[in-house]
Amino acid sequence: MSQWGAFGLAKKGRSYKRILRHYYTGVKIRQADTRSVRVLLTTGLNSLLFTDARRACNKRLNPGRNYSFGVARGGVELNRANGRRIKKCGNEGAASGGSVRFAGVGSYRGRLIARNVAGGLYAINKVGMQDYVQGVIPNEVPASWPRHALRAQAVAARSYALATRLNGNGYDLYDDTRSQVYGGKGSETASTNNAAKATKGEVIKAGGKVATAY
Repeated sequence: MSQWGAFGLAKKGRSYKRILRHYYTGVKIRQADTRSVRVLLTTGLNSLLFTDARRACNKRLNPGRNYSFGVARGGVELNRANGRRIKKCGNEGAASGGSVRFAGVGSYRGRLIARNVAGGLYAINKVGMQDYVQGVIPNEVPASWPRHALRAQAVAARSYALATRLNGNGYDLYDDTRSQVYGGKGSETASTNNAAKATKGEVIKAGGKVATAY
């Protein structure tokens, strides 16, 4: 789909479904079974500092305090901000609480995960598909665009994510142009969130399968 083309068609009054059928010929717009995705945020960390979390590694936390995941022998450990260990978490540590702020990076819905890979930490966001799409749209097109251009982008983004899962080490998608640009909760806007909600669960299908919506 041409994003600028979608913008032009929306300005002429075309609906998002007409825009999608214009660029993806012969497809059907249907509901899909959606699930969470794991998005790689960064790699090679020695520690991952976070806040706003209510739980991590099955421990209740104070959301107003800073905590960190660190590298432990063969896995990940949960630490206080002063470096004092709270507990070992296994190969992964996961922090949750509505949204979690990854220090210096941004705020993310779902879970912020630290995964030990070869002695360094991968930072991964495990997030529901609807919340993922909300974090993609404003990073792919301007939030000021017409609502049907935003809705077309929402359906295309959801379809692309479901059709192009990677076989990464603990992750399904990148947060950049190798997959789609994803900025998490901190990048969301009211207009793009409305577009995601208005098209909830919708994808484009070809031959009964979710189409790779380049």
